[in-house]
Amino acid sequence: MSERVQRFDRAELLSVHKTPEGFLYAEGFIAKPGILTYRKADGSIIRELVPAEELHKADSLGTLGRKPLTYEHPPVNVTADNVAEYGVGDLDSEVSVTEGGYVKVKMAIRRADAVGAVERKEVVELSPGYSCVIDPTPGHIDGLGDYDAIQRDRRYNHTALTKAARGGPDISLRTDSLDAVLVEPISAPEGVPMKKVDLINALTAVGVERADAEAVLADKKDGAEGIKAALDAMLEKFDGLFKEKGKLQSKFDEMSSAFEAFKKQKEDEAAAPKEEPKMEEPAPKMDSAEFLAAFNARLPLVELAKEAKLDSAEIEKLDNAGLRKAIVLAKVPTARKDAADVYYEAAIDMLPARVDSSQAYVGNPESAQNRQDSELVPPSVAFLQSLNSSK
Repeated sequence: MSERVQRFDRAELLSVHKTPEGFLYAEGFIAKPGILTYRKADGSIIRELVPAEELHKADSLGTLGRKPLTYEHPPVNVTADNVAEYGVGDLDSEVSVTEGGYVKVKMAIRRADAVGAVERKEVVELSPGYSCVIDPTPGHIDGLGDYDAIQRDRRYNHTALTKAARGGPDISLRTDSLDAVLVEPISAPEGVPMKKVDLINALTAVGVERADAEAVLADKKDGAEGIKAALDAMLEKFDGLFKEKGKLQSKFDEMSSAFEAFKKQKEDEAAAPKEEPKMEEPAPKMDSAEFLAAFNARLPLVELAKEAKLDSAEIEKLDNAGLRKAIVLAKVPTARKDAADVYYEAAIDMLPARVDSSQAYVGNPESAQNRQDSELVPPSVAFLQSLNSSK
């Protein structure tokens, strides 16, 4: 079943002349019989034949003259409502068909940005925007290869100035803005020879590595055989690129999902109520009187501890009760080791007499009674002895 579709092709911009007003007058090839290869949205390829008898029909060419000239293809057809936005000039009414079947047009480029792009050689190609009816009849043409359908009844809407392909302005394969590739017949425009280097440039223009292109064409001759080899290599390259694109897209989707999950986790964590860190309650502050009392209670204990040769680190970590016990045990080896605090408090009160713990009679009442100087037993030792004996 035939259907009318939208198409964009690519051809050459030729000589350019500038007027005193700053306009450019130019001419160029806009179309030629051949096979256009399109890649559809699903990645498949369709080859469409453009027969000379269809391309050169008077009623079809009649829709080309006086049509708007644009800077790249606009997203919609050009009409009277939007030509001020998209138009940069217009085509001349004179449309001709040259030797080799090329459709040649003349044009005026009027808008400053487009004039500058052409002068800087950023734009050296033309691309017609048109609709056509697709006849789904397949076939084969020697020197060009197979095709899947035929373009009929072209109706032109505009012609676009487009950026140059990497292979230069006279390459034999031209890629348009919608992945169309024109496979041209052997004859070349205006005597331009068709050479193997042009085919290599064509392949590099569509992404084939130059070394690969040279390898493909190493044993090929100029002309139809080389064109077919170039096209086959290009299509194979496109197939590989689309497969790789699918893999990369899958990986990108996977990474995007992981990122979204990570992002949601962080958002959930940020939204969750936060527990305030528990702060240790500061020790109650003492007033000056309490501090002085604590200092006065501690100082003599520290002095006694040093006298008893207690370790400084141990002194620091013990509270007053623990320090009293340690002092008493160090100074009086016969003192009880498991008594209540009151025992050590009483013992400390007796210690200022500075009893030497090495005295032989300490803890030995019988020895003290056998000595004439037993009355020298200090009160603190007597107190400890009495406490021990009453245990």
